[in-house]
Amino acid sequence: MSPADLEEALVAVLTTMLTDDQHDPLALFELHLESTRNPSLRHTLTDALHGRSDLIIRQCRAAGMDISQDDAMLLEMSVLGILFTALTTGMPESPSELIRTAVRVLLAHHQTPMAT
Repeated sequence: MSPADLEEALVAVLTTMLTDDQHDPLALFELHLESTRNPSLRHTLTDALHGRSDLIIRQCRAAGMDISQDDAMLLEMSVLGILFTALTTGMPESPSELIRTAVRVLLAHHQTPMAT
């Protein structure tokens, strides 16, 4: 997988979540809000967040980018912020280009080329 392939995959997933499958991210945000009142749910969501950041690390490394756990967590939280803002404040009719720009900036900011 190349960095361009990773970018394409992230753009495709995020665009689908915003256009075709809004129920899943909206349910996730409802769970996040509920976790402020339910410590065991908070623990479950924290575990899930770490699982997604581990997936980001594996995907970035497969694309030739070395990314730290902290940077993966920042990328995950940034993606959640993009989804939350788009779903709760409205979005353009075709959000793909805005998503692509955000993903490109996030990847460029958080990546460190792997040593050869």
